Amino acid sequence: MSFSAREELLGDRKPNSNSSTYGSVNEAAISAEERLEQQRQSLLAQNGSLEDLSTGVESVRRIAGIMHEEVDSQNVILDDITRGMDRASQRVVTADRGVEGSAQSPYNIRSFCLLLWPLVLLIILVIEAIVHFIF
Repeated sequence: MSFSAREELLGDRKPNSNSSTYGSVNEAAISAEERLEQQRQSLLAQNGSLEDLSTGVESVRRIAGIMHEEVDSQNVILDDITRGMDRASQRVVTADRGVEGSAQSPYNIRSFCLLLWPLVLLIILVIEAIVHFIF
């Protein structure tokens, strides 16, 4: 046993100069009671610290639960947005294919108009001839 460990256990007590024992039995009992009281005080202080720590941990647990709920609700919103974006993207692709198809088709609006004007003109002339022939 080292000297410092011995001092820690026995404290500042020195052996009596007249005997080889450390103090009287009464001194040892008082010292033991003092140490027991010190240990009780230390345990009470530790209990207080542990209660404070427990309160802090409980607070962190509640905050984590609230954060979990918020993340879940945000995930639902993000899933809705993702589905909407997917539908919009699909509509754009479909519209783009329609535009590409009409540009490559020989029957686009320009060709239709070019064919329609002579037909309209012919109908007007036929109606005019019929009206002029009847009257």
